[in-house]
Amino acid sequence: MDIGEKNRKGSLVAWHTKGFWRKHDNSE
Repeated sequence: MDIGEKNRKGSLVAWHTKGFWRKHDNSE
């Protein structure tokens, strides 16, 4: 795996996780 690709996937996962928790906080 290319390290650049790995970093991109890691950022994408972090972005999705952040968005998920943000939605979760807003609903409560």
